[in-house]
Amino acid sequence: MKRFQFTLQTLLAWREQKEQTAQRRYAQALGDSERVRVKMRSMEADLERCWEAVREQIMAGISAGSLARLRSYTARVEERRKQLQREYQTACRIAEQARCDMVCAMQNRKALEHYRARRRLAFDLAAARGEQRFLDDLAARPSALGAAMPACKRAVGIERHPSTKGGESNSTFAGSKMLEPTELALTDAGNASAPTEIQMPGLPG
Repeated sequence: MKRFQFTLQTLLAWREQKEQTAQRRYAQALGDSERVRVKMRSMEADLERCWEAVREQIMAGISAGSLARLRSYTARVEERRKQLQREYQTACRIAEQARCDMVCAMQNRKALEHYRARRRLAFDLAAARGEQRFLDDLAARPSALGAAMPACKRAVGIERHPSTKGGESNSTFAGSKMLEPTELALTDAGNASAPTEIQMPGLPG
């Protein structure tokens, strides 16, 4: 029986590879965004500590120079926090795009797999119908042969005649006359020639 072959198998393999690549990219994008988020949270905690130190120094009567340096450091921490926040937002957008690409690749792969399943089902149904027709033909052949035997016998001139002994049947050519045993004996007697007298030379008569 012919084996099932999916003509778009190469395309299906390519879509599977594309989905796997999209999954790896999405996982990498999630990892990148998580690392940036951790850095941003750490920088926010540093900034909070800086502002707490500024308040404590102001209440303790810190000098103007020391307060200016503390505020300058706090401003740099704030700028770094804002930069990490922008990086985190960019990483989140990249991760979301990677997720959409992964979902799209998965849908394309599933659509082709569903199409292959439908083609396989149609192939199996066609194969089952063909096998059933073959079995039906095999089942119909004995009856067809039995119906054709009398015609075949008439075509070759063979008939069945009852025998005079035990109900058995003998086959003779159609149109030929079966001879009884007595008729066969008379025929043989009529065909026999009269005996010929043989004379031996040199003997007196």
